[in-house]
Amino acid sequence: MPNERENYMGEKLIHRIEDIEQMALETGFLPFFYCGIDGLSIEEHTPRELWFSDEQDGPWEWKGPLIGMGSLAYGKLYNGKAGFVSLEWLPDLLNYRRSCYRFPYNDAEREVFDTVVSHQTMLTKDIKRECGFVRPRAPKLSPMEREALCDTPRSLWPKGGEARNRGFETIITRLQMSLRFVVADFEYNYDREGKRYGWGVARYTTPELMYGEEMFITDRSPEESLQRILNHLKKKLPYAAEWQIEKIIVG
Repeated sequence: MPNERENYMGEKLIHRIEDIEQMALETGFLPFFYCGIDGLSIEEHTPRELWFSDEQDGPWEWKGPLIGMGSLAYGKLYNGKAGFVSLEWLPDLLNYRRSCYRFPYNDAEREVFDTVVSHQTMLTKDIKRECGFVRPRAPKLSPMEREALCDTPRSLWPKGGEARNRGFETIITRLQMSLRFVVADFEYNYDREGKRYGWGVARYTTPELMYGEEMFITDRSPEESLQRILNHLKKKLPYAAEWQIEKIIVG
């Protein structure tokens, strides 16, 4: 659970969307969940009443609006977990990460990437449908067939789409970690009374389409970008061990 304490930067706990933006801009890199470095996460600075609350919006619901404010990028950027990076530091993180991840890793990753690029932006559910990552409907069984299935070892049951869906999560995470994709927004479902429900569906795009290709033109090598990031975070996090900082950035 989040710590209800003053954080290491002397800031107050998160109460407004602007508090998250300020924190992310100051550090440049802000994981959503605890990352092994004390104080460097949204989770640790969020009071209990705003942490996944049914009563009022908090950091989880503010992700989309924060992206829309235009100063931060969002995605699964820290060891496969979600977080923000400021646009000031996004070019260096992209420059380094793309040098680390072989792309495309396989044909399925290429298909997902090309499909999203062809549409410019796509919701998770639409990517799954268009690329075939959809769990097939279970066939209708007669009472006799259902009884026979119950007597059959689970390992011999007809295969569904579970493995393929797990494959999709691996692909979409790799594409974010390598900064081929970022989250452009989150879209919610609404009931007949106009009340929002559900977790929100991620809409993906590429950093180039989101922020412009010219942002990512740099003369720095990937190694120089990495060292620039590490030097910055060592100054911001003097109490953190070097290996802890490297762990969240190298990925």
